[in-house]
Amino acid sequence: MKGMIKEPIKLIAVSAMAASLLMCSGVLLGTQSENAQSAMIYAGAESVSVPGITGLKAERSEAKITLSWDEGDYLGCNVMMYSGGKWVKKGQVFRKSSTVLTKVPLDVTRFSVTPFICDNNGKYHYGETVETECEFIPELAKVTGLTAAETKDTSVRLSWSPVKYADGYGVFLKYTEGYREVAKTAGTSYTVTGQPPSYRRHFIVKAYYKTSDGRIVYGPASDQLKTATCPATVSGLKASKSTYNSITLSWNRTSCSQYIVYQMKNGKWVRIAKPTTNSYTVTGLDNNTAYKFVIRACKLDDYNKEHLGWLSNIVQVKTAKNTITTKNGVTYVNGILIANKTYALPASYNPGGLTKETYNAFVEMRNAASRDGISLWICSGFRSYDTQRWLYQSYVNRDGKAAADTYSARAGHSEHQTGLAMDLNYASSWFDNTNEARWIANNCWKYGFIIRYPQGKQNVTGYKYESWHVRYLGKDLAKKVYDSGLCLEEYLGITSQYNY
Repeated sequence: MKGMIKEPIKLIAVSAMAASLLMCSGVLLGTQSENAQSAMIYAGAESVSVPGITGLKAERSEAKITLSWDEGDYLGCNVMMYSGGKWVKKGQVFRKSSTVLTKVPLDVTRFSVTPFICDNNGKYHYGETVETECEFIPELAKVTGLTAAETKDTSVRLSWSPVKYADGYGVFLKYTEGYREVAKTAGTSYTVTGQPPSYRRHFIVKAYYKTSDGRIVYGPASDQLKTATCPATVSGLKASKSTYNSITLSWNRTSCSQYIVYQMKNGKWVRIAKPTTNSYTVTGLDNNTAYKFVIRACKLDDYNKEHLGWLSNIVQVKTAKNTITTKNGVTYVNGILIANKTYALPASYNPGGLTKETYNAFVEMRNAASRDGISLWICSGFRSYDTQRWLYQSYVNRDGKAAADTYSARAGHSEHQTGLAMDLNYASSWFDNTNEARWIANNCWKYGFIIRYPQGKQNVTGYKYESWHVRYLGKDLAKKVYDSGLCLEEYLGITSQYNY
């Protein structure tokens, strides 16, 4: 790195006696033979005039200084630097017009050269001292490692790696008009305060060097850091609704990207959801069981990194207790007839076909679909115990028992035996993406039906997704189940698993 030469050059007169003393205590930079030869040049002279130094200049590379000047008719020069509040001799040169100084402290910026000659009596005569300044102004490196070490709701603590030669660092925050310096710091970390909660912030940091005359010289900017402040603490968390196997939580809105819902499990808070609205329904819970929940707001920065607010108040709530009764071998959960892998119907149960209420609801739904240009028909309605036993066994013979259990019920466990369920149009997976299947999924609840085996619920219902299989519950209950987003087992808080 080259230094800077400051103009104009300053001339300083030094007495012959002072200069002689400095020379006697100095170090000769020329060789012994050069010194001897040069000393004879002025032998015999009784009075001499010492020519002045011209063209003095300096170049710098960190602790190395190169001084040079015009050649002149003098024996040599004393070279000095100003350090620690005084002039210190660095040495002498003979019959040369340049020298290199090493191990010069970086804060030393002033240097001088004094020419001299020697008469025939061995007396030295000194010319005027010429001074120059050469300050080390480094080419500062780019700040690296800029990171948000800690974010809070109104502050961001930044940290970065140190830069060699830096006297300090400027912290810049991006505004609409561009980056604006918000602070200077000598260290490699700084906390920017007074920021709004849940707000994305962009920062850069530049190292700077302070020159001897007080100027600030900046290095290149760091890479942009995109971060965010944390949201405010969520307030008002409460359980607004509780069923047999679900709890609906609600809370006051706050500015954020999303919320994090935690549930206490085995003595630890475990994340269970990231809703973007100020309510969430926790499903799949056991009935008549107490649960604890807490929530916090989350702000996502430009990198989708989470910045979390403080935890809200803790809410503890108990799910409702469902009522399971058995009448003539038929199981009812909260008054709803159930036939699944856990609860079986007796072989003698036979309503004689689809119930009248179920069939009338289908006719109403069929007519509504027709008005929308959709044709619906029943391809499989009521099945007796014996019919289901034969059908299931045929699937076992074809695909094996494990596979058959994923799409066909064992005898006594089929909803078709209840007279409340039916398959519409085509009982095949190719029906899933048809206009008819989409209409059924979006509208059947209006007429008292639900999709009994929804997509993604196989581990709960025990059966693969069946877009064609609907179960009659009545309009009020069907709407509640549909709105909950739960399958029937989840809504009632029951299982569906064979125990044999």
